[in-house]
Amino acid sequence: MLSARSVALLEARLVARPSPPSRTTFSTSHAPTQRARVADKPRQRQTAAPPRHPSPLTPLHTRKPGPLAIHDLPRIFRTRTSWITRTLAQGHHIPRNLLLKLLDSRQIPPHVLAVWVDVLARRDPVYALEQLGLLESATAGMPDIGRGTQGVAGSLGASDSACPDWLYLSLPGLVAEHAHAPYLAYQLLSPRFARMSEEHRGLFAARCVQHFLKVRHYVALRETIEWVAYSSPDDQAALTSSRSFERLLAALASERVSPTTLSTTPPHVLHPLVDLLLAIMHARGVPRTHRTYLPLFTDPLIPRDPREATRLVVEMAQAGYTPSRDVLFNVVGVMQRSGDFASAAELHEEIRALQRARADARAWVKGARGREEVPLDERAVEGVGGELRREAGPEEEGEEEGLEQEEEDEEAALHGELRRVKELRLEGPTRGDAVAVVKKPPPYALRFLPEDLDEPSTSTAAAPPSAAPPPLEHDPYATRRLVDPAVSRPYWDELVDYVSSTSRTVSFPAPPFRFDGPAWTNLFRMAASQPDIPSDTLVAVVHAIEAAAASPDLAAATTRSSRAYRPPAPSLRIYTLLLRTLHRRGEPTAALDLWRSLDARHFQPDVHLLDAVVRVLCALGRDGAALRLLEFFGVVRGRDDVVVIPQSTPSRAPRQRTLREGTVALDVVPFNALLAHYNRAGAHTRVHELWGDLGRRYGVRPDAATLGVVLDAARYAGVAAGRATGWAASGLDDVALGGLGGAGRGGARVGGGGGGGGAAIDDRWDGRPAHKVAEEFMWREVLEANWQDADVRNPALQRSAVGAATRGAGGLAGWLADKLGGGASPLDDQVGDDKAASTSPSADQGLARPLGWAPFATTLSPTPPQHPHLYPNDRVFRSLIQLVGTHSHLRDIPLLVAWMRRARVRPSRWTLCLAMAYVDGDAGIQPAQGARWRRWLAAWLGAKAVPSEAEIAWMRRGGRAAGVPDVRR
Repeated sequence: MLSARSVALLEARLVARPSPPSRTTFSTSHAPTQRARVADKPRQRQTAAPPRHPSPLTPLHTRKPGPLAIHDLPRIFRTRTSWITRTLAQGHHIPRNLLLKLLDSRQIPPHVLAVWVDVLARRDPVYALEQLGLLESATAGMPDIGRGTQGVAGSLGASDSACPDWLYLSLPGLVAEHAHAPYLAYQLLSPRFARMSEEHRGLFAARCVQHFLKVRHYVALRETIEWVAYSSPDDQAALTSSRSFERLLAALASERVSPTTLSTTPPHVLHPLVDLLLAIMHARGVPRTHRTYLPLFTDPLIPRDPREATRLVVEMAQAGYTPSRDVLFNVVGVMQRSGDFASAAELHEEIRALQRARADARAWVKGARGREEVPLDERAVEGVGGELRREAGPEEEGEEEGLEQEEEDEEAALHGELRRVKELRLEGPTRGDAVAVVKKPPPYALRFLPEDLDEPSTSTAAAPPSAAPPPLEHDPYATRRLVDPAVSRPYWDELVDYVSSTSRTVSFPAPPFRFDGPAWTNLFRMAASQPDIPSDTLVAVVHAIEAAAASPDLAAATTRSSRAYRPPAPSLRIYTLLLRTLHRRGEPTAALDLWRSLDARHFQPDVHLLDAVVRVLCALGRDGAALRLLEFFGVVRGRDDVVVIPQSTPSRAPRQRTLREGTVALDVVPFNALLAHYNRAGAHTRVHELWGDLGRRYGVRPDAATLGVVLDAARYAGVAAGRATGWAASGLDDVALGGLGGAGRGGARVGGGGGGGGAAIDDRWDGRPAHKVAEEFMWREVLEANWQDADVRNPALQRSAVGAATRGAGGLAGWLADKLGGGASPLDDQVGDDKAASTSPSADQGLARPLGWAPFATTLSPTPPQHPHLYPNDRVFRSLIQLVGTHSHLRDIPLLVAWMRRARVRPSRWTLCLAMAYVDGDAGIQPAQGARWRRWLAAWLGAKAVPSEAEIAWMRRGGRAAGVPDVRR
């Protein structure tokens, strides 16, 4: 029986919180689907519940409220206006009389609520800004939304009242395409944004970043982060709190990988923005919190280098935050992907030891709570200990004092260990540094340990690593260890023995723990990475699993005996992995046979499987069949008889062929493979044709890999047609081919790519030379269009980017730029030697505003960029350097390297060595100009990053001399 006090508290909590789940719960975001126990909720005041802070990553308008019921309508007076508006926008009905009473009690004019509902129902940000009077061009012609049509008393004349903060924070969630990004970016500079609190400004900016990332508008994404970093801290709209930076970092890590897509936001877009945010936090003295580090360990933002990931863990420990188990397991994943399985296994065992220690501590606390009849409100750990000490006799007091002294000694030792971890240097952490972070429980867990329980991690850390790995245990993270051959190879050998046995009466070998889909995929990933496992063994094991999954005898045996095991049917991920392995090992015929067997059983493919099949067909020279395959299964524009089947998970069951046509949302990755095949085969005209059809016919957007292939195709076409000029067409082009030999310059051809024998090769794209088309597209549509405020100057010649633009246009300006290329052009800014030293990059170059920077200069430009999703990387700049060096002016190559600095792309040593080899071979560049460029590179990248003269000479010789220097790192 509950006491009177408990009943009163229960009634107060029921009044303060929303209705129980047996009825519809009205809240700001969404109604909970489960009943929350009263004992699990913290004590609340008897007044109304405080407002909930919405999540920085989930848009408010997507939270679907529950349906309304008649008996729930009186409770609507305790709900928030935002929930009522979204409920009406989603089509639910509220009686008119009740709604009018509700609006009258909250002093909201009905026409204002109608505008709010219309805005959320349309899901169009441009329409929403127009209706709310937030567009600068629409404000003058808009009627006063607060005045109303019938002169309601107490009118809302201020724009903040016409558009409350909760509605303003919902606007980023309405962005659905590139054209919406400028309207949302303008709000970051508007007075309405500046009038909000710091909490709401940070939330609005984070949601802008999240949805710019969702629609792949990388220009608006970059300019938003630059606006946060380069704006003055004294500005009214500046973001200066730790909470705002936490939300921005979480928004950068918010992209989720869908099973139906292959391409994601590349790291060369996200990592420079993360570095800029962290650098500005350090410069402004904004402290790093625990939530600041958590996004850095997610899949989109975690470093790919194990040493960088380990250094980040040590830095987090030095800041006083104990890395969680999920954080450390993400670091383990980085080690496994890099092939360092020994370090991954060592760190994994330390995590398991810490996990067992905490589990034992929780079990001891649970047992201590149930040991005595302690009242419910006093069942805390300290209360239980106090009761036990009060009941202890005189003979036990001495023992307790000794145990307390021992506990204090252990805690002191633990604090000493943590201080040792904090003193670790960041210059070169090893995997032992990461292990030291989790070697012992944190201080808050030590006081919950039983007094007779030794520290479980001491023996684990002191014992040397054994050769044989410990047996696998069933835990949520054991699946990741299956990629380690030392862990999963024994079970794989059992499968091979089962396949090679002549009698199949033996039951199928059971796995060491319950395997799910990812576990089987990791097992085959391990087998595919081992060169001593033949390909026919992989195929035989897959067929054996198929037969065992479909065996009725084995299915009946599993019902009779618990020892019998029947594996699940292989998923599409396993077939995709097998196809890629056969293609990588040079066995495309076997891969094609496997695909034909799947197609005969009418398997429903996904985009991953289609990409693998396209690569197999290209390896066999059947590019036409590969394109027809994409057109058959993909969603192609202009086809009426398309039946779309949403694929959230890989399909196991076969489907009818009539339902498979047009069911896969195409991605740019398989088209990149097809373009690369055309490039290798010398069909450069087909590269241009397919490049134009990507968005027009197939509805996919090109990416950085597409740009690299197109630039290479333009260069190869010009070389094959004899348009290459200078010594660069012979020596460096062989190095640039990267193992392609002569095929890229017109060797083997596929139909229509060019003439055969000694026939002249036509390298014209749309009536113009291919290299001019590709070069102008990169200069005008990618670099100058996506960085319209950039004032990039040639570090060797001190010339701005205007020279390259006018040179391509021809005419008098282009002729003057060509004639005056060795010195300063009259169209460029005059920069003397004294100013050249001051404009050299410094150590804090990343924190200073770039020359000519303006907030959202490109996103809000009258001529917005047409390709904001194209963000060049090191590979694209290398291809452009080769194209410019082979067909155009070599003096533009230092300007391209300066563009890399403006785009925050760090050149690899291979790219930098290639660029310097081109420049040193140009007779028009004076030695003083080359020395100035080398000093500029050393100030930006460091003296060790600049290639030596021996490396450049090796590159100019074609890379075929003995003693090749290491230039690919």
